[in-house]
Amino acid sequence: MDFVVDQTEPINPSLSQPMKDEDLEVFIDEFGEATRRAKVPVATLEKWKGRLPFLLLDYWREEGWCG
Repeated sequence: MDFVVDQTEPINPSLSQPMKDEDLEVFIDEFGEATRRAKVPVATLEKWKGRLPFLLLDYWREEGWCG
């Protein structure tokens, strides 16, 4: 099931470029790109804002939940 997510602004406003940091690149090199994705609902991102690291929430926003 796909959800509509506004992907125009990062959760952390200080991030101005698309995601893909060095650690994520290493992870993708080791395990490969996702074969399935589900967009994360905006309500879920808002629920976890301030409780989880900004970077993780931005991964969810940009990449969705992947497998």
